[in-house]
Amino acid sequence: MGANNKILSCRPCRERKVRCDRMTPCKSCVRHGCETRCQPYQPACWTYQDKLPITRANKSVRRAQSISTAIDTCTGRPTTTQLLASVSSLSTYHSVPSNANSEQRQCNLDTNPQQRYITSNSTGDGVSSNYDPAALSVEALRTHNDLRCLYEDEGSQAAITAPSFSGSGVTLSTSEKTNWQLYLASCLPPRSQCDLFVAYFFESTNWIYQAIHAPSFRQKYEIFWRTPVKDIDLVWLALLYVMISLTALYIDPRTCESVGFDASNVRDSGHLWFRLSRQALHAGEYESRPCLTQLQVFIESQLYWYATKAVESLNSALGQAIRCAQAIGLDKDRTPAADLASELRHRIWWDLCCSDTFQSLCLDRQTLVQAHLSDVPMPQNCDDSDITQSTINPRPIEDPTVMSMHVLRAHLFKTFNKLYADNGAALASYEEVSSIDGNIIAIVNQFPWYFKSAPGNAIVSPTLPPAYDYIQWQHHLIHNSICVQRIRMYRPFLRTSYHNACWSKCIEAVEEAFAVYHAIRAANPARFQRSQRMLAQSYQIFCSAVSIAVFLLVERPVVPSRMQSDIEVVIQDLQKLVQNHSSTPMAVAGRDVLTKILHAYNNGDGLQAHHNAQDGAPSSNWHSLIPEIYAYMGGKRKTKTYLERCAVSHIVNQESSITAAQASPVTHSQAGTTATPPDVVQATQGSIDMIYPTSADATISNDPVPSFGFDLHFDVLNWGAEDFPFLQ
Repeated sequence: MGANNKILSCRPCRERKVRCDRMTPCKSCVRHGCETRCQPYQPACWTYQDKLPITRANKSVRRAQSISTAIDTCTGRPTTTQLLASVSSLSTYHSVPSNANSEQRQCNLDTNPQQRYITSNSTGDGVSSNYDPAALSVEALRTHNDLRCLYEDEGSQAAITAPSFSGSGVTLSTSEKTNWQLYLASCLPPRSQCDLFVAYFFESTNWIYQAIHAPSFRQKYEIFWRTPVKDIDLVWLALLYVMISLTALYIDPRTCESVGFDASNVRDSGHLWFRLSRQALHAGEYESRPCLTQLQVFIESQLYWYATKAVESLNSALGQAIRCAQAIGLDKDRTPAADLASELRHRIWWDLCCSDTFQSLCLDRQTLVQAHLSDVPMPQNCDDSDITQSTINPRPIEDPTVMSMHVLRAHLFKTFNKLYADNGAALASYEEVSSIDGNIIAIVNQFPWYFKSAPGNAIVSPTLPPAYDYIQWQHHLIHNSICVQRIRMYRPFLRTSYHNACWSKCIEAVEEAFAVYHAIRAANPARFQRSQRMLAQSYQIFCSAVSIAVFLLVERPVVPSRMQSDIEVVIQDLQKLVQNHSSTPMAVAGRDVLTKILHAYNNGDGLQAHHNAQDGAPSSNWHSLIPEIYAYMGGKRKTKTYLERCAVSHIVNQESSITAAQASPVTHSQAGTTATPPDVVQATQGSIDMIYPTSADATISNDPVPSFGFDLHFDVLNWGAEDFPFLQ
């Protein structure tokens, strides 16, 4: 290469000899799964000062300066401004730019945090002597790094970049691995802060997947701080990093101040720690050495990708995780669990299957695993305290445990997975969909008592003692997920010959989706407001709210009050999350998306779209919704096709309203009779017959809450306007 030629491509693209778009990471690296290696080309920086011999000072008055100089020289640390730290310490990290793309933030692993490990020791007389920092324990290394800061001027502190990768799948040398161990161990927050973040994770977040056995993890956690840096397991360290990163995304910043953490930096530190988790995975050579721990890292990382709306990154990592699971034989297990290791294998396998099926339902893609054919034993219904390294004590399903929901969810999603047999042929057959839905209802009818309703339609889970607070949120999660999947299954058959039957089932699912959620809110409002468990699964709340909001926008049911109020409640709760210093893109953008959909519904945006199309004007504003909601609506193609029904719906409703002006308005007898809102289109019975089901088997039941076997109750129409200001 000529001396005047500039190198612009990243290293992986140069190695593969492909075109590089010069982004960070570039599309080629994202496609090949090597985002961590995608770094701009940086020529080596050398200065004359780097070649100078070590200057030793014996005078005590220059002790601080001599120690700093010796440290810099022994570490070979360049002094150029290109290697200045992006963060000064974990409590004062520079924030990730707020306007940065969320996917780019989690993919770009070139974090350049300040390197705080040292490679020389200082004697009392100011003379430096060499020692091996990798022989120090993790906690001792932190102490030495803090001591170093005392002898360095803040303005003169410099940093080096993270150790470079030799290549994806390439085995690291001993020295390269040691450098990564030193680097990643040095970036951890202090022990007291880690203790807080880990405790919060197990209390408020682990219940969603339960892929980590808390007692055994805590044992390893205690040993980790006493382990020499050169002996730490980098893949396990990646798991620790992802746990504290999730805590940093959701914890109340004021809580962090109790352990000396700067509350203003906690959210940005969460993004940084997640990137360090990805770096630890690659440095631990997880691609060439698959293990169970790296699958735990993936399962917990899903919460970060959901919170940052990086669903494409999640799906890319999902395929890699399933290949790893098959490589270590998780899909070949046939023996029921008898100890901790076998139980974790079964938990992780079914978590992966559930995630795969869920993403297929959301994105309309073929599943990666035919889980309905899997013979791997289901997880056991037991608490973590019931499992030891050599024994397991399962409980009957009637006893609530942290695994109760996961056992039931595995059965449910194994059934949902049948939709994708024969390349998804069942999705196009109403008979197949109806049969699978019947299987789902049969499983729901066998739910234990704490996931059902008591006599009088009172939901049981919110009435349980505080020790079982997680049960009510698990109940909401599984119930809400079932309702959303039923909407997705039956929605394609609306306005076909099966319209009446599908319409009634969609209405049932839409109206029941937030039944448990509202019961939790009403049972103990103060407990609901301070609950931290809601934050971690707020993605599911937003996902279901989008499904209902789009259904309301397109189908425009005659009595939309319950659906509309559900969406308004979710908007209100997301607004509170933002006010409580939650900066996750899901909470911020989710509220805006729901508000936009509700505004389009109330202002007849679909009708305006029809007029614009006739006049040759640009398309309606709802086209801008497609990139925001396609990941929850079945993919871009299905979302676009479904939203295009808006114009047709408005034309029919407009004609119906003209006829209704000369006729009596339609009334609906519910638990409490309510006046029809002014923005709801009135229609004659004849016009309703054309659009909505009117036959005996498809009408909306006179029962306050139509039921499809959940035996749940939520009487929205008996609310008072004074209870919810947004209804006034």
